[in-house]
Amino acid sequence: MLLTEEVYRPRKSVASLPLIAPATLAFFVFSERAYLERIFWIVTAISVAVALVIFILLRAIEIRLSPEGITFRAINGVRVIRWTELEAVEVRWVHTGKSSRRELVFRPRSDREARLNTGLYSRRSLQAIASAAIMMAPQAAIDNRVRRFAKGNFSWFSR
Repeated sequence: MLLTEEVYRPRKSVASLPLIAPATLAFFVFSERAYLERIFWIVTAISVAVALVIFILLRAIEIRLSPEGITFRAINGVRVIRWTELEAVEVRWVHTGKSSRRELVFRPRSDREARLNTGLYSRRSLQAIASAAIMMAPQAAIDNRVRRFAKGNFSWFSR
């Protein structure tokens, strides 16, 4: 049982990817040519700006677990799902073009589902969120993968 309120946020290290990749590429491509040095600084400035925007967007996201329910806070608002209203919790495999990702899906009885991208959260956070869902919502249909998350078993390569 949750005695206190717990807050989980996405990892902010994801914001460093748009900073590192283009800046490194620009360094290797344009380091030999002195007249293209300006392009290197433009690419670096754009990369820093994109990384800063992603960092700010990730900072706005939070998941709050309390004895009453789970609260999702994002840029577009706050959403609360009470543990008593939770119908199912599952891990869903989502294909997007040539890539794919896993989502932790919370389905309440009366409202639309809430989805978490598992790649943004640490394993410790995912384990705590899955454990809380299993413990606080015994009436919900819990996916076997969510039960494995709660035990700390993250088999990313099996469906």
